Amino acid sequence: MMGSVTDQPRAASTAGTSVRGLSVQGTAIVGAGLVTSQIIAMLQMLVVSRLLDPVEFGAFGALAVLLLLGSTAMAATQVVIARHVASGRSSEHVGAGAVLGVGLLTCMLTLALSPLISRALNLPGLLGLVVVGATFIPFTVTGAQLGLLQGAERHKRLGVLYVVATGMRVTGAIAGAALGGTAQSTTVGLAIGAAVGALAGQFLLVGQPPWGSKEEGTRDFLVEVGHAAHALIALYALTNLDVLIARAQLPAYDAGLYAAGGLIARAVFFLPQAVIVAAFPRMVAGARNAQRQALLGVAGLGLLATAVVALVPRLIVTIMSGDQYLAVAQDAWIFALAGAGFGVVQVLLYARMAHHDRRATILLWSGVAGLALLGLTLGTSIHALITVTAVVAWTVALAGLVWARTSPPPAPTAEVDEPIVTPPA
Repeated sequence: MMGSVTDQPRAASTAGTSVRGLSVQGTAIVGAGLVTSQIIAMLQMLVVSRLLDPVEFGAFGALAVLLLLGSTAMAATQVVIARHVASGRSSEHVGAGAVLGVGLLTCMLTLALSPLISRALNLPGLLGLVVVGATFIPFTVTGAQLGLLQGAERHKRLGVLYVVATGMRVTGAIAGAALGGTAQSTTVGLAIGAAVGALAGQFLLVGQPPWGSKEEGTRDFLVEVGHAAHALIALYALTNLDVLIARAQLPAYDAGLYAAGGLIARAVFFLPQAVIVAAFPRMVAGARNAQRQALLGVAGLGLLATAVVALVPRLIVTIMSGDQYLAVAQDAWIFALAGAGFGVVQVLLYARMAHHDRRATILLWSGVAGLALLGLTLGTSIHALITVTAVVAWTVALAGLVWARTSPPPAPTAEVDEPIVTPPA
């Protein structure tokens, strides 16, 4: 299907975009890669929990949370580089030094805070935190590789890289747990796997213009990544705040039930992720239908998932969390509805980030403030808190839709009427 306007990757030198919308095949390929990588990531915790004793697994769980938080830099790097490539700016203008600078800054921040983090999390020593900091360097390299493939719409290779990068990290973590039996050995194995995954990713970039051959100003690149990271942090805060409110506000048992329901919301939120990944380059280049189709796709999948959960709530809760959490089944559909709303918010955020619109976080932080206020005052039960969360999610989504019509983001950086002439995937 070489040269297809809707399915194949964008040539790095092309500034135009298809007048058509999203590629169904490309979205499906990316979706398969994302789902597979998530299954592999879940396998990591299942296997490691059996290889480590509870004390060591608890310590590794805390380190894993830090890795998740720090991976925001990886996701932000992917967003910025994908935007560069999709807008027609050759990837050779994204300097390797700038990419490594993101990883080094994240690493140094982790190391600077390591004594405080170690004390707060009651970790045995600083070695695990040092390794976590070092891991952010290959994480960022992988983020850059994902961005190059995403921006060029090389869907097959992008899907493969999601699987390879996650698979290498998980393999390393499991090997470290099996050989060392400690949280630190598991983290070292994960770091080695991340480095191997970053090296493997270079083989998937064949056919891309070499990155780093023309160094762009590191400072400008870091500023761009900083803005993207800020936007993603705002999104993560909005989509996870309710679980923290439940922990602080509800009895311990109810908070546990709420956390189980939160898994349903997170699953529905993640379900249409591939649509957003595939739509982003088209939104960058100004394809007329990309944002509309992404909104319809994400909202449709989210509402369909909500309907399924409403029909068989007990089955869904049992699959997601187990029989001991069936008390939350009556509210399972509301958790799904909240996740669907957050999915729409994510599409609107990426539409803003596609054009480097720094106003992208205004509605998100407003939503965080509203959820905090309403959740802490009205969220006195599981039902009340998740109802408030769903109302806030859809209010932010609808406000974002109105804002998108009345205050569009900056003009696209590419023409919209030239068809894409593409290399093979």
